[in-house]
Amino acid sequence: MQPRLIVALGATGLRALMGRTMPVLANRGQTLTSVFDIPTFVTVHPSALLRIPEPEDRRQAFEEFVGDLKKIGRLLVRLRDAA
Repeated sequence: MQPRLIVALGATGLRALMGRTMPVLANRGQTLTSVFDIPTFVTVHPSALLRIPEPEDRRQAFEEFVGDLKKIGRLLVRLRDAA
């Protein structure tokens, strides 16, 4: 495989891809370079959304996650067009 983009879902994924512990929320929405020299988009793990107790907070977090997925889609298009 030769992925053009990796998506780091949560702290465990981010740590595995960066080779060190990094805060997810401080890096959310950013594209970093992984230890594999591949662009890596940072977002929360979807299971985190299920643990949010307040319905309104959960809805907002879901919308933010969907926004991240849209950013990933746009980024993939740019990476494809640049290739």
